[in-house]
Amino acid sequence: RLLLLFLLVAASAAYLGGLATEEISGRAVAVDGDSLRIDGRDIRLRGIDAPEFGQVCQDAQGADYNCGDRARRALSRLIGQGTIRCESAQLDRFGRTLALCFAGGEGPSINEMMVRQGWAVDYGDFPGVEQNARNDKRGLWAGRFETPRAFRANRGDAVGSTWLSGLFRLGGDDE
Repeated sequence: RLLLLFLLVAASAAYLGGLATEEISGRAVAVDGDSLRIDGRDIRLRGIDAPEFGQVCQDAQGADYNCGDRARRALSRLIGQGTIRCESAQLDRFGRTLALCFAGGEGPSINEMMVRQGWAVDYGDFPGVEQNARNDKRGLWAGRFETPRAFRANRGDAVGSTWLSGLFRLGGDDE
Protein backbone atom coordinates (compact mmCIF):
# COMPACT_ATOMS: atom_id res chain seq x y z
CA ARG A 1 0.00 0.00 0.00
CA LEU A 2 2.75 2.43 0.90
CA LEU A 3 4.51 1.78 -2.41
CA LEU A 4 1.24 2.27 -4.30
CA LEU A 5 0.60 5.54 -2.44
CA PHE A 6 4.13 6.73 -3.22
CA LEU A 7 3.73 5.91 -6.93
CA LEU A 8 0.37 7.68 -7.04
CA VAL A 9 1.80 10.81 -5.41
CA ALA A 10 4.86 10.77 -7.72
CA ALA A 11 2.70 10.34 -10.83
CA SER A 12 0.38 13.15 -9.72
CA ALA A 13 3.31 15.48 -9.05
CA ALA A 14 4.82 14.73 -12.45
CA TYR A 15 1.49 15.33 -14.17
CA LEU A 16 0.80 18.59 -12.33
CA GLY A 17 4.39 19.74 -12.82
CA GLY A 18 3.97 19.29 -16.56
CA LEU A 19 0.86 21.45 -16.52
CA ALA A 20 2.43 24.16 -14.39
CA THR A 21 4.63 25.73 -17.07
CA GLU A 22 2.92 27.62 -19.86
CA GLU A 23 4.52 29.34 -22.83
CA ILE A 24 2.97 32.50 -24.24
CA SER A 25 4.35 34.15 -27.35
CA GLY A 26 3.49 36.91 -29.77
CA ARG A 27 3.92 40.62 -30.33
CA ALA A 28 3.93 42.46 -27.04
CA VAL A 29 3.00 45.95 -25.91
CA ALA A 30 4.55 47.52 -22.80
CA VAL A 31 1.80 48.39 -20.32
CA ASP A 32 4.21 49.83 -17.75
CA GLY A 33 7.79 49.12 -16.68
CA ASP A 34 7.12 45.63 -15.38
CA SER A 35 4.02 44.51 -17.32
CA LEU A 36 3.25 43.74 -20.91
CA ARG A 37 0.33 42.48 -22.94
CA ILE A 38 0.40 39.72 -25.55
CA ASP A 39 -2.80 39.04 -27.49
CA GLY A 40 -4.91 40.75 -24.83
CA ARG A 41 -3.29 38.81 -21.99
CA ASP A 42 -1.70 40.79 -19.14
CA ILE A 43 1.72 39.52 -18.11
CA ARG A 44 3.65 40.72 -15.07
CA LEU A 45 7.43 40.35 -15.35
CA ARG A 46 8.45 38.03 -12.51
CA GLY A 47 11.17 39.05 -10.08
CA ILE A 48 11.21 42.79 -10.76
CA ASP A 49 9.38 45.95 -9.71
CA ALA A 50 9.38 49.13 -11.80
CA PRO A 51 8.26 52.69 -11.00
CA GLU A 52 4.54 53.43 -11.22
CA PHE A 53 2.88 55.83 -13.65
CA GLY A 54 2.93 59.27 -12.14
CA GLN A 55 5.94 58.45 -9.98
CA VAL A 56 8.47 61.27 -9.98
CA CYS A 57 12.19 60.63 -9.54
CA GLN A 58 15.22 62.91 -9.67
CA ASP A 59 18.05 62.54 -12.16
CA ALA A 60 21.75 62.96 -11.32
CA GLN A 61 21.38 66.78 -11.48
CA GLY A 62 18.33 66.72 -9.17
CA ALA A 63 15.79 67.48 -11.91
CA ASP A 64 12.40 65.77 -11.65
CA TYR A 65 11.27 63.33 -14.32
CA ASN A 66 8.45 60.82 -14.74
CA CYS A 67 10.36 57.62 -14.00
CA GLY A 68 7.27 55.42 -14.45
CA ASP A 69 6.98 56.57 -18.05
CA ARG A 70 10.73 56.24 -18.57
CA ALA A 71 10.63 52.62 -17.31
CA ARG A 72 7.71 51.83 -19.66
CA ARG A 73 9.64 53.28 -22.60
CA ALA A 74 12.72 51.19 -21.65
CA LEU A 75 10.56 48.04 -21.62
CA SER A 76 9.04 49.04 -24.95
CA ARG A 77 12.53 49.31 -26.49
CA LEU A 78 13.48 45.87 -25.12
CA ILE A 79 10.41 44.14 -26.53
CA GLY A 80 10.76 45.91 -29.90
CA GLN A 81 8.65 44.77 -32.83
CA GLY A 82 9.47 41.05 -32.79
CA THR A 83 7.97 38.02 -31.13
CA ILE A 84 8.26 37.81 -27.36
CA ARG A 85 8.27 34.44 -25.61
CA CYS A 86 7.20 34.23 -21.98
CA GLU A 87 7.45 31.25 -19.62
CA SER A 88 4.87 31.27 -16.86
CA ALA A 89 4.29 28.95 -13.94
CA GLN A 90 1.92 30.97 -11.76
CA LEU A 91 -0.46 33.88 -11.33
CA ASP A 92 0.01 36.85 -9.01
CA ARG A 93 -2.57 37.80 -6.38
CA PHE A 94 -4.37 39.97 -8.96
CA GLY A 95 -4.73 37.09 -11.44
CA ARG A 96 -2.04 38.34 -13.82
CA THR A 97 0.33 35.83 -15.39
CA LEU A 98 3.79 36.01 -13.76
CA ALA A 99 6.45 35.20 -16.33
CA LEU A 100 10.04 35.30 -17.40
CA CYS A 101 10.07 36.80 -20.91
CA PHE A 102 12.59 36.73 -23.75
CA ALA A 103 13.10 38.68 -26.97
CA GLY A 104 14.97 37.12 -29.85
CA GLY A 105 15.55 33.69 -28.38
CA GLU A 106 18.87 33.42 -26.54
CA GLY A 107 20.35 35.75 -23.96
CA PRO A 108 19.18 37.24 -20.70
CA SER A 109 15.49 37.67 -20.01
CA ILE A 110 13.72 40.98 -20.51
CA ASN A 111 13.14 40.89 -16.75
CA GLU A 112 16.88 40.79 -16.08
CA MET A 113 17.58 43.46 -18.71
CA MET A 114 15.18 45.91 -17.02
CA VAL A 115 17.13 45.48 -13.76
CA ARG A 116 20.50 45.55 -15.59
CA GLN A 117 19.62 48.86 -17.27
CA GLY A 118 18.47 50.27 -13.93
CA TRP A 119 14.80 50.81 -14.86
CA ALA A 120 13.47 48.19 -12.43
CA VAL A 121 14.54 47.00 -9.00
CA ASP A 122 15.14 43.39 -8.09
CA TYR A 123 12.16 41.69 -6.48
CA GLY A 124 14.02 38.55 -5.47
CA ASP A 125 15.44 37.07 -8.69
CA PHE A 126 18.30 39.41 -9.72
CA PRO A 127 20.14 40.81 -6.65
CA GLY A 128 23.63 40.75 -8.22
CA VAL A 129 22.35 42.39 -11.37
CA GLU A 130 20.76 45.18 -9.33
CA GLN A 131 23.97 45.73 -7.38
CA ASN A 132 25.88 46.20 -10.66
CA ALA A 133 23.30 48.73 -11.90
CA ARG A 134 23.60 50.59 -8.57
CA ASN A 135 27.39 50.62 -8.72
CA ASP A 136 27.34 51.89 -12.31
CA LYS A 137 24.56 54.43 -11.53
CA ARG A 138 22.39 53.21 -14.41
CA GLY A 139 18.79 54.29 -14.91
CA LEU A 140 17.05 55.05 -11.63
CA TRP A 141 20.32 54.62 -9.76
CA ALA A 142 21.79 57.75 -11.41
CA GLY A 143 19.72 59.93 -9.10
CA ARG A 144 17.16 59.62 -6.33
CA PHE A 145 13.98 57.62 -6.26
CA GLU A 146 11.50 56.01 -3.96
CA THR A 147 11.12 52.28 -4.52
CA PRO A 148 7.92 51.39 -6.34
CA ARG A 149 6.72 49.50 -3.26
CA ALA A 150 7.30 52.52 -1.00
CA PHE A 151 5.63 54.79 -3.55
CA ARG A 152 2.54 52.54 -3.58
CA ALA A 153 2.52 52.39 0.23
CA ASN A 154 2.71 56.17 0.52
CA ARG A 155 -0.11 56.43 -2.02
CA GLY A 156 -2.13 53.98 0.08
CA ASP A 157 -2.33 51.06 -2.34
CA ALA A 158 0.42 48.70 -1.15
CA VAL A 159 -0.25 45.29 0.30
CA GLY A 160 2.23 43.02 2.02
CA SER A 161 5.75 43.45 3.30
CA THR A 162 7.88 46.52 2.78
CA TRP A 163 11.34 44.95 2.44
CA LEU A 164 12.06 47.09 -0.63
CA SER A 165 10.78 50.30 0.91
CA GLY A 166 12.96 53.32 1.21
CA LEU A 167 14.42 56.26 -0.57
CA PHE A 168 17.52 55.60 -2.67
CA ARG A 169 20.16 58.29 -2.88
CA LEU A 170 22.99 58.86 -5.29
CA GLY A 171 26.00 56.85 -4.17
CA GLY A 172 24.66 55.81 -0.78
CA ASP A 173 24.15 52.52 1.01
CA ASP A 174 20.44 52.78 1.28
CA GLU A 175 18.86 49.58 2.55
